[in-house]
Amino acid sequence: MSRKKWNEEDIEQTLTDMPKIEDKQSKDEIFQAVRQGMAQEPAPKKKKQWFFPMAATAAAALLVLLMVPSLMNTGLFTSDTQTGSEMDVQNDAGTAVNMEEENEQEETNDLNENNSSTNNNMNTGENDSAEEDTNEENEVEYANEAPLNNTNNEGENEADRNMADNNNSNQRGNEPLNNEPAAVEYAVTEEDAAYVTASVNEEEQVVITAHERNGASLEEVLLRSLQESDPTLDGLFSNQLEEVQVNEPEQGQVVLQFAEGTLLESMSSTEYTHTENVLQEIFSYHRITEVHFQAGEEEASFGQSGESSLSISTLNRGYYQDDSGAYVSAREAGEPTTNGTGDPLSFEETVEEMEQAENGFESALPESIEVEEVFTENGTGVVQFTAEDAPQEDIEQLTRAIQLTAGGFDLHTIELVDDTNEEIIQAPVHEGE
Repeated sequence: MSRKKWNEEDIEQTLTDMPKIEDKQSKDEIFQAVRQGMAQEPAPKKKKQWFFPMAATAAAALLVLLMVPSLMNTGLFTSDTQTGSEMDVQNDAGTAVNMEEENEQEETNDLNENNSSTNNNMNTGENDSAEEDTNEENEVEYANEAPLNNTNNEGENEADRNMADNNNSNQRGNEPLNNEPAAVEYAVTEEDAAYVTASVNEEEQVVITAHERNGASLEEVLLRSLQESDPTLDGLFSNQLEEVQVNEPEQGQVVLQFAEGTLLESMSSTEYTHTENVLQEIFSYHRITEVHFQAGEEEASFGQSGESSLSISTLNRGYYQDDSGAYVSAREAGEPTTNGTGDPLSFEETVEEMEQAENGFESALPESIEVEEVFTENGTGVVQFTAEDAPQEDIEQLTRAIQLTAGGFDLHTIELVDDTNEEIIQAPVHEGE
């Protein structure tokens, strides 16, 4: 069949070139013959081809049945969202429907061709031209229709994907991050730094008392502490001690400057022992490692030892309480200061040991308070606790005991976290030292 485009000139030229029609029939006879041909029953329609469309539909349905269970098992298939596999199945189904429509249109074209062949007796050239134009229009129409259907499917799939993304975003937005509870801000209370005084009780044990520094310098608090803690009968420290020089002659050492002519060697053996123990307790808290004695411009002999200096042991781990409520160092109470390997106890181990007082002393940590966690971080000793029924006095006692304990470590501050009252208590340890 020719695909040539016919125009009026081509048609006229073709009709002119055709041989002359010689027919003995009159015009009326020819008209009647044409009417009789048109009145005849049209040729039976061809049966629609159903095999291929049905096969495509069955394949799409089978694909859905195979993929749905696996998607449900993995949790990717929900009623509110549309997965990529579902969209593929919809595209396959849409393609099958388009194929079926094209087959039906082809059958319609075949029927048009049969009708056109019936009318060829009147004008073959005109029928051929009309048929070609019809076929070309049909081809253009269905060529444009199929991409339009696919474009619609793609638009619907894109909309479904956007809806699913929005649903997932909304669900994620309503959930708390990591299921963490909202943070609670604790009130912060700042306590003052402390210094200690020491005394000897009736059992000849050295006990200490904590005091607030109120911004005093280390030189001032050491002088005050030694004068108030004087264990001598003649008042050598309370009356003759004039000055305390810190970090002299070296870092971490002090010089006790007495009045000229002070006779430190005149102390009795008992006074010497008590004085030595008092100096150990006071200076170890401030991490002083050696004490030098001087009277006027001359070195002074300390007691009956004949030495002008005294070494201080800074190894102390925690504090306990005697029957009067006074604090007693672990060293003085005979409590552990080292672990099983001989190493000094850590801050965490020390607080744990303080909860288990032995040797006739009581724990400095009140029973009404439950210590939950202990650790150190960036020079700060942290103690987290709960105090359900603890009075304020017990919390103050805990604060002072931990502050004194931190003095034996290289810590600058302590931080007590009260989870019950939602409060954080902060206090310096060695302020200005």
